[in-house]
Amino acid sequence: MEHASGRDGMLFAPWSNVRRDIYAACKRANIEMCSPNDLRRTNASWLRAEGVPAEIIGQAVMGHREGRMVELVYGRMTT
Repeated sequence: MEHASGRDGMLFAPWSNVRRDIYAACKRANIEMCSPNDLRRTNASWLRAEGVPAEIIGQAVMGHREGRMVELVYGRMTT
């Protein structure tokens, strides 16, 4: 909490321009550009690979009402 920038119970301040900031971070890291959606899919996929149920990922992490969207889009498991 000492280093968090949020207020009123929020850990972080609102992110005003996510695409610009991610682009700048990718450029600084000298890696291929990624989108916020790429990061959402990666996050969900990593959680699924670790055995976290789709319903928990969907509701608690992704902000969906259920886990179906995680199963269909964000957290597809590969062989």
